[in-house]
Amino acid sequence: MKNLLFVALLVLFGGNLLSSELIKGRKTTTGEYNLAQVFCMSQEGLLEAKSAIKRNDPFIQTSFNKLCMQADKAIVAGPFSVMQKNKIPPSGDKHDYMSVPPYAGTGDGLTNPDWWLDYDRVPLEKLTQSVETLALAYFFTDKQTYASRAALLLRTWFIDPETRMNPDLEFAQKSTRVGIIDTRFLSRIIDCIGILQNSGAWTKDDQKGMVKWCRQYLKNVMARVDNDHMASGHNIASWYHVQMTSLALYTDNAELAHRLLERTKTRIDTALNSTGGFRRELNRTRSLSYSCFHIYALFNLAAMGEQMGIDLWNYRTKDGRGLEMALDYITKYSGSENIQQWPHKEIEGAKGDWWNPYYDMLPSVLFHAAKVYQKEIYNTAMEQILLDKVDESQIQIMCGIPLRWIDTIDPNSGFDSPPLLPYGLHALSENQLTLLLTLVNWDVYPAIAENPFRIPHDLQQTPR
Repeated sequence: MKNLLFVALLVLFGGNLLSSELIKGRKTTTGEYNLAQVFCMSQEGLLEAKSAIKRNDPFIQTSFNKLCMQADKAIVAGPFSVMQKNKIPPSGDKHDYMSVPPYAGTGDGLTNPDWWLDYDRVPLEKLTQSVETLALAYFFTDKQTYASRAALLLRTWFIDPETRMNPDLEFAQKSTRVGIIDTRFLSRIIDCIGILQNSGAWTKDDQKGMVKWCRQYLKNVMARVDNDHMASGHNIASWYHVQMTSLALYTDNAELAHRLLERTKTRIDTALNSTGGFRRELNRTRSLSYSCFHIYALFNLAAMGEQMGIDLWNYRTKDGRGLEMALDYITKYSGSENIQQWPHKEIEGAKGDWWNPYYDMLPSVLFHAAKVYQKEIYNTAMEQILLDKVDESQIQIMCGIPLRWIDTIDPNSGFDSPPLLPYGLHALSENQLTLLLTLVNWDVYPAIAENPFRIPHDLQQTPR
């Protein structure tokens, strides 16, 4: 076959389903799937979406088809590694994560062009989006090939000695205190591992290696910045607590997770003004964006608190401030007309900047808050934000994840999207899909030829 090169793609089978008796008395999901190590993503939403897909419910088909098309792209993305950058961290070790402040030299809200280039921050987000897409595609289609690719991507970034990231953030942005925001994606990574544990692709050795990495990361990062964030009302502090709580749960440290979640009550008092606005975020040049960004972090903490028996959804300060009041404050300005009345500064982001929490994060919060607080106004607000995009966003909304697709993340830097076939890969059988993935067209995917990290590590091995 002209212009085709036959290569072997490792597809890992076998391995036992890992038990998840993480915390005695913790909420778990019974049935065919073990989701006990899914902490921020909605377990209920995952199962409801899968049930709807199985019965071909029309309301979810648009979203499911979009997810599968995105998985077709994710399966040829990466692998990603901190070793791919050309820059050398001050330590001299490329295994160390390295990034620059996003607004250095450009002003608040306007991303520094250097931020996109040759650092580890953008590849980490690409990794997260790819793994999340593949994990969901595996969960909804039961196709092991998606799980195998997701596991390979995770193994490359976190576990394999030659390509892994050191479990620390010493060189993230100007300091770990601020740079901790770069790794807010870790909670989503952990949720994906919780899904992948239902496959044979994520092995006991993978789990052991990842737990070891997370424990060391917790130790290193908390030693550097915990004192700075434990009582702070800043969005960075909330995101710090999201990822630390998720990692604590994943590494079976219930006491630490409980302590981190309890801190949220004090930090809500610090974060909110008397009307429910976020004090620090309302002073930013993108105040609405940062308010939505912060409330999504609190939503994740509330989701984990619910599983730990800590009710952050309904927590109120002595004068009545809480998550519901903060959401009410933002919801007043939801929709194309109301958003124009937002009384604080909201500039446009820099050209090419895909960060848009108002559109990407707030709808998932509103959907789940409508259930918790029994307020239909939140569903109305969600629909006003998404308009004709509601149908294609159903899975993300139900699962409580950001409404972002992989081809929105720097589409010119690795997420190639040529037509592989006149129909989606998800239309193929498992065996057909695995066979197809052994065919790489170097003309269509020149980036694969240029980047050895895109080739599975076992390329020279006999395919199984």
